[in-house]
Amino acid sequence: MVKFPVDLYTIRPTVEVHLPLVVDSMIVQPELVMLKIGNNSCDIGASCYIQRSSKLRKTFTPRAVVEGSLQTGRKNSISRLIRILSSFMADKGLRPVTVMNYALQFNAFMDWADSSGHGACLTNDNATRIAYRAYMEAVGERHKRNEYETGAAVQIQGRTYRILQELTGLEDLNF
Repeated sequence: MVKFPVDLYTIRPTVEVHLPLVVDSMIVQPELVMLKIGNNSCDIGASCYIQRSSKLRKTFTPRAVVEGSLQTGRKNSISRLIRILSSFMADKGLRPVTVMNYALQFNAFMDWADSSGHGACLTNDNATRIAYRAYMEAVGERHKRNEYETGAAVQIQGRTYRILQELTGLEDLNF
């Protein structure tokens, strides 16, 4: 993974998108989307960039990104993800806090993928399967080191599986 100097990171403008979406909403620039879910926010649009700052920030503040690391191929995936998260609330009746946890888990997966050589994880089915399996191994290793309790590791695995399954349509991420 290429590390960029801190001064290359910039705060991009964002557009606040409230979930659930209004019927027939258009997501024109998913890379700018800051999701508002209940009383919380999630900078889901930052996942369109391969280089995102991991620096802690205040609530409702976008993540700093390296503008030149925008992956245009991710825009469609992030647009679909926003619609999936909205559907979790509107159609499946999930609570805002649950949907927020799915969004945050997706961001955590993408952070891991981009820093672990799996940045192409959303480009095709095989890349998604390989990245998912490697992520599950990484979560398992962290569990063995007692960085995650068993329940937390199971939730991470389950949320990641569901989001990737919904996003890609793959039923066989484990195989």
